[in-house]
Amino acid sequence: GFSAQSFAQAQPDTISAAIAEARAMINEGNGKGAVARLQSSPDVKEIRVAQLLGVAYYQAGDLPRALETLAPIIDKLPQPSAQRREAVQSLGLAYYIMGRIADSIPFLEQTGAWAPNNYEMSYALGMAYLQTRRTAKARESFARMFRVAPEGAAAHLVTAQMMIRLE
Repeated sequence: GFSAQSFAQAQPDTISAAIAEARAMINEGNGKGAVARLQSSPDVKEIRVAQLLGVAYYQAGDLPRALETLAPIIDKLPQPSAQRREAVQSLGLAYYIMGRIADSIPFLEQTGAWAPNNYEMSYALGMAYLQTRRTAKARESFARMFRVAPEGAAAHLVTAQMMIRLE
């Protein structure tokens, strides 16, 4: 028969299977498929499932759902984990794209700390700083992006060009 013990042992495997299948879909750029796969999981409240569901919503372009899924769990994700980094990056970009610039900055800053060569993140952070009138911080971000000295003429020029683009 099917005992409680064998059921308990089967449980983590169903979570792992759902996560593995959804992760493969996300890697293929199929965020909508990953959302459908995870929503059908009985373990949708489990933190690893919720984290991946939030990322899948982000990839599928459903930014409000990405925010409402990831924001409540971000502090429960283990600090030095790939899952937390992925959630932080998704939150930062989702807030930024939705025009919630001030909310995006802490997440974009965290991502910038461990992905200094990610142009998309450096650009978003620089533009977020400009939009919140933090010009010196913006210049640092653009300088990192273009690998120039933050106090040099090139960094000032790039920042001025970005300000023109923004206005």
